[in-house]
Amino acid sequence: MTDFLDKEKLKQHVDQYISPHSLYTGIDQKRVLERIQSSRGRKRYIKNPRIMLSVIVFFLAVMVVMSFVGNEEPSLGAKHWKEQLYLGMEKEDVLRVLGNQYVEVESADGVERDVLLWRYDFVKESGYVYEEEYDFLDIAGVVSGKMDYQILINLAGDEVVRYTILYRYSEEKTILYMNSVNHGEQEYPIEG
Repeated sequence: MTDFLDKEKLKQHVDQYISPHSLYTGIDQKRVLERIQSSRGRKRYIKNPRIMLSVIVFFLAVMVVMSFVGNEEPSLGAKHWKEQLYLGMEKEDVLRVLGNQYVEVESADGVERDVLLWRYDFVKESGYVYEEEYDFLDIAGVVSGKMDYQILINLAGDEVVRYTILYRYSEEKTILYMNSVNHGEQEYPIEG
């Protein structure tokens, strides 16, 4: 086996195979040599670490830039929550999706119901706190940009019967999105 791997013997076998007396013609030899030359050109780019490093850095930079282009967190967050939340969702699923950082609030109309009201505040400005014990949403905080968005969950028993998302759609427009068992999906623009 080592006899075959010996450089000189291998060279002799190849030379004998490519010799003019073999069935290997000049056209075949020309094709083989062309393929060898073209593969050397491809290998030159792959073997050159500067070129490969430049290509990799370029693609990484493009990926980083693309991840920031058009990334409006509040509207993407609202879209995400619209897809994650649904009517009939169980209390445990709400806790799994939104977490347990909610404020339990009371109904502002004063009517006693068997409904739990959980408000989730997604604050943008550090130190900003919305202190409201009733089920009001912080429109001024969202419009001013101090808060990204708020979600109010209405639970009857262990199921979601209504949820409300207040979010900033653009600099000029804030949206109040509601989905309830009684009224379905509704959106109300809030100018500000």
